[in-house]
Amino acid sequence: MPAAELRKHAQQQPLQEGEAEAATAMEEPADQYPEHREETLLEAASEWILAKEFQRALTIYDRLLEESCGNPAPA
Repeated sequence: MPAAELRKHAQQQPLQEGEAEAATAMEEPADQYPEHREETLLEAASEWILAKEFQRALTIYDRLLEESCGNPAPA
């Protein structure tokens, strides 16, 4: 599922409002769609930045960097 569709899905959640909720909604299905995982997580990190949750965004970036170096992400 492309990031744009995930963003639309996140925005349609009845109890979800704001960037933090959108970021959470985008992060959750990232592992379900590995072909769009990196793009989805980057979108989620952007939403965390908009929500001023910089540590959450940094955690996603660190995870992506670790994975790109061939190291599995810590659980």
